[in-house]
Amino acid sequence: LTYKQAGLLKLGAAQADREKLEEKYRKELGRLQQEKEAATKGAAAELEELKRKEAEREAQRQLMNDELERLRREKEEMDSRENDMNSKIRSLSREIEAREAAGSEVSEEVEWLRKQQQANAAAESKAESELQALREQAAAWDSRASALGSEIA
Repeated sequence: LTYKQAGLLKLGAAQADREKLEEKYRKELGRLQQEKEAATKGAAAELEELKRKEAEREAQRQLMNDELERLRREKEEMDSRENDMNSKIRSLSREIEAREAAGSEVSEEVEWLRKQQQANAAAESKAESELQALREQAAAWDSRASALGSEIA
């Protein structure tokens, strides 16, 4: 072989090796691009799932806040009713004391007022029990809202 022929053979072999390497790198590049696309799709799906869960948590937190607000309003109503009852009881007690002090002989009316006072006392006791239950429920909601807030944070 002449130097020229040997050089051409080497050049041809080098070109063939280069084409094989280029093909190998093209395949590797294609594989890496597919992996990148799959990883990107997976990350996007995870991000969407996280957004969905965050939206669910936010909705749940809003429901809990709404429920807590409803319980606070109920508690205020119960407090108002309790104050009204206490006012009526004090009024009835003063009326009874005034009639007894005056020596009134209206025993039926006194007895009726005593029964009213007992009924009012029973109603006050019930209202206090309901108020305590609402306070406990509000405390539980406050605790759940704090826990959810911590979890969201």
